[in-house]
Amino acid sequence: MKSRLNLTPAQLLLVSLSGVVISAASLSLTRFVRTSDACGCIRWTPFLFVFGLCIPGILIAFSAIGSLRKGIQNQRWSEEQIEPLRSWLESSYTTALLIVFALSYLIGWALLARFRTGGFVALVLGQLLSQLRWAVRRPPAPRSGLIANWRDQLAPIHSEHWGRR
Repeated sequence: MKSRLNLTPAQLLLVSLSGVVISAASLSLTRFVRTSDACGCIRWTPFLFVFGLCIPGILIAFSAIGSLRKGIQNQRWSEEQIEPLRSWLESSYTTALLIVFALSYLIGWALLARFRTGGFVALVLGQLLSQLRWAVRRPPAPRSGLIANWRDQLAPIHSEHWGRR
């Protein structure tokens, strides 16, 4: 039997942030590790950082985001519990932070080879933030009127001249 933790949306946000901090720290540490010996053999330390810390950190973060998304869809929490998280993630500050992460990734990857690991850290943080925004978004309001069901009001296309030249 699988035990299920009853975490609040804020706690799930903290779990996802901790997973991303673990993966971002491991990506940052790979920059300071020498990747080759004098004999030209590749050392295993960068691979251990990436596969031992980075990928599990990303898995922790995205499983917490998935739990948050499912909890909101299943209405496990009240709107009062979700609203502070929604207001913070839908604010203009978060949008500006996403733009900063995207620009720092592009600058770090394309222009400055020395800052590629910083670009990857910005990419991971930006992905987490955009996934969190996607998870807590409000469901779209149902449309009513002519615009919503225009497909139901159209007759099928028919012509007596099809196939003739």
